[in-house]
Formats: sequence, structure tokens, C-alpha cells
Amino acid sequence: MLATIQAKTQSTDSPAAAPASPPAAAAVAESAAPVAPKEQVFLAEEPQTAPQAKKSPVPMMAGVMLALAAVGAGWFMFGSTPTPSSKGSESAARETKPAQTQDSGAGQRQQNAGPDKSVTTPSTQADNANAAAAKKANDAAEQKKAELAAQKLAEEKAAAKSAADKVASDKLASGKAAAEKAAADKTNAAKLATDKAAADKQAALDQLAADKAAADKRVADKAAADKAVADKAAADKLASEKAAVSAVASAGSIADRIAAASGPAELYKRAVALRNDGKASQAVALLRQASSQGHGPSSRLLAVIFTDGSGDVRANFREVERYKALAETQGER
Repeated sequence: MLATIQAKTQSTDSPAAAPASPPAAAAVAESAAPVAPKEQVFLAEEPQTAPQAKKSPVPMMAGVMLALAAVGAGWFMFGSTPTPSSKGSESAARETKPAQTQDSGAGQRQQNAGPDKSVTTPSTQADNANAAAAKKANDAAEQKKAELAAQKLAEEKAAAKSAADKVASDKLASGKAAAEKAAADKTNAAKLATDKAAADKQAALDQLAADKAAADKRVADKAAADKAVADKAAADKLASEKAAVSAVASAGSIADRIAAASGPAELYKRAVALRNDGKASQAVALLRQASSQGHGPSSRLLAVIFTDGSGDVRANFREVERYKALAETQGER
């Protein structure tokens, strides 16, 4: 198509181009007539139109020129590229260049009068079909591009949603793990506190038991010590009493021997001496011998000794009353 436009520009602008003679124009028209089947190769799928009546080649050439001018203007305006059908049209234009040159005046007049819209040439049909096919291909490409862009956007949205879901899932899992760990720590702390409380309570019970055992042992030891002391005191007392009985018996025998050799007055003197020496039991034995012989001072001294006790002789109120009465009968006041 670009070659056709250039050829048209050269044919209109070149000063050396001269109009062809009428016989030459007729020859060109005849040579251009068989171009239609060549152009119809690209219109194999176009619906067949009814055969038209044979017309003059001049209007047909004018229509071809107008179609080529329209295609050229569209190319300059929209930047379309020539198609195989356009290349065929350029070949037809180059073949009909002499006729176009010759009939430029008539075509110019026809163009000024306006295009004959009733004329439809195979070249125009081919151009229309190619333009429709190009538009369809362009629409399909745009649609495919839009579909790819929509698919890419959907994939990006899906990837973003998947990433957001993963972040939310990770956050939820992290929060759940933290909550479980906090619950486990709380449970362990409560168990440790319970175990410690139980251990402290057991330790307190053990300490109380130990303290009680120690107190019981002290009480038992004290009781044993007290019992030992009491037993020793009882043993000592028994031994003392036995010794006193033996002493009395011994003193009695001595007093008997002394009484046999001495009178009541002598017995009284010896008894006072023994009492002063702490031998009260021997003194009591001698005083009894003297009192039995009617010695009043001896009876009075026996009453004094049995009133408070003296040495190893205990107090005896019955003996006090007896010897006091006896002393009164024996003349002592």
C-alpha cells in the first residue's frame, strides 16, 4: 500500500509525467481487467455476490483510486501496516499506473463529484475483509492481553491472600502456643506451690513430733531422776532407821549394864553427857532406866526430848504426856 501511495504521489507531483493517449488507456484498462481474480484469492471465504453488469473501467479505476486514497489516509492516521491483500492492491495499482496517469483528469473530476458508493470492487472487499480481520485479531489480542492481565491480577491477589492467611495462621499459632505455655507454666507453678506447702506442713509436723519426743524424754528422764532420788532417800531413811534401832538396842544393853552398876542419879548424868554428844537414843535409854527407878528429873528430861525430838529420836506426843505425868508423880513440877 505504501508503494501505491508513493506511485500515486510520483504520478501527481512529477512534472515529467505526460498524459497517455486514448489507445494506451484502453490497453491499460484491458490489462487491468484480469486483476480481479488475483485479488479474490484473499476473499475465498467471503460470500459470493451476484454478478454485476459490465461497466466502464473509468468509474472502476476512480473507485480504486478513492479506496487507495482512503487506505493511505487511514495508514497515516492510525499507523496500520500493509497486509497481503494490500500488497496485492499495490501490484494492481502499479499495473494500472499508466491508466491512472492518463485518466487523472477524469478521476479528479469524478472525485470532485463525489465517490460512487454503489460501486464495490474486489479490492475494496479485500481491504474491508483485511481491516475486519485485523480489527478482529487486534480485538482478540487485546482481549487475550486483558485476560492475561486479569489472570495475573487474580494470581497476585490469590498470592497476597495466601500470604495474609499464612501470616494470620502463624500469628494464631504463635498466640495459641504462647497461651498453652503460659497455662503450662501456671499449672507447674501451682503444683510447685502445692508441693512446697505439703513439704512445709510435713516438716512442721515432723518438728512437732521431734519436740514432743524430746519433751517426753525430758519428762521421763526427770521422773527417773526423781524416782532415783526418792529411792535413794527411802533407802537412806531405812538404813538410818535400822541404825537407830540397832543403836537403841545397843544403848539399852549398855544402859542395863550401867544401871546394874550405878543408881538413878548416875544414869541421869551419863544420859545428859550422851545427849550433848549427839547420841540422843543412848541418852533416852539411860533416862528410861532412871525414870523407872523413880527418878523425877529423868522423867522430865524424857518429856522434853520427845516434845521436839533430838538427834535420831523423833518427837512423840504420847511419850511426852506419859513422862510429863510420871515426872509430876515423882515430885517434879
